Amino acid sequence: MASPQTTRPDQAEVEQLRREMARIRREIHADVNVAAEHLEATLNWRGYVRSAPWPAAGAAFGVGFLAAWLLVPRRRIRVVEREQAASSGRSPRFEKPETEQVPSKGVMSMALGFLAPIALRAAQNYAIQFVEDRLLAPSAGMGPTPEEEARRVQPDHPTPGRPF
Repeated sequence: MASPQTTRPDQAEVEQLRREMARIRREIHADVNVAAEHLEATLNWRGYVRSAPWPAAGAAFGVGFLAAWLLVPRRRIRVVEREQAASSGRSPRFEKPETEQVPSKGVMSMALGFLAPIALRAAQNYAIQFVEDRLLAPSAGMGPTPEEEARRVQPDHPTPGRPF
């Protein structure tokens, strides 16, 4: 009579298949992790900006310029009222505005207009950092913190009731 401990060939095959499936699962898991890391690195725009800041700034400028070119109207159209059109002898339709001479700004004025928001933002960041440092400082003129007090070296002196 065969003992229950003996392995049949079917059980050996089953064990081999289980081991193979476990190995395949580990490989799939590793492949998925690698693919996820590559996808995350690809979609991380900060990495591109850190590795190539000038092309990133140029691309941002180009996208902004293209958006402004597409979204901002090029000419202003005004509606001529019927009474005005009748008095001037034109049909009441849209018309092109007369070209107005706008005084051009100087280079310094343009540079100041460009740099003023940057300087304002830098001043705001400095002020926020200063306030955060003041608020987060635990010992703003109130003496040492308990952690600093515990680290301080105490002078050697005998305590009452104990020998030195």
